Amino acid sequence: MVMLQPVSARPVIEEFVKGIGMADGGFEKFDKAVHEQTGFHLDEQSPIEHVKAITVPTLVAQVPDDTMSRPEDVQSIYDALTVDDKDLHWIRGTEQCVRGYNYFGEHPDIPTNWFDKHLK
Repeated sequence: MVMLQPVSARPVIEEFVKGIGMADGGFEKFDKAVHEQTGFHLDEQSPIEHVKAITVPTLVAQVPDDTMSRPEDVQSIYDALTVDDKDLHWIRGTEQCVRGYNYFGEHPDIPTNWFDKHLK
């Protein structure tokens, strides 16, 4: 499996409200609005608990300097994976998450080598 740029909602929204100058109470307001619309709080929107059920080799890739995420969140997601065969690849040289989504198209050897290792 490849998890490309997994994130939890809390750090993304905290960075967002800080970026728009709404840091004081902004997260709580956003959380309330999301809860009213979806029935879920932002802290319930994280892959950390769910990745524990993954049983296949997993490659995680993330832009660590993305302004809307935090490396420690991605590290926590990676650490929560219970499979022994896992790898964390940091996509360096950009602060734009969209560059991360295009990264494997520009560097196909990384996922190709990962799949070759596990599917042969």
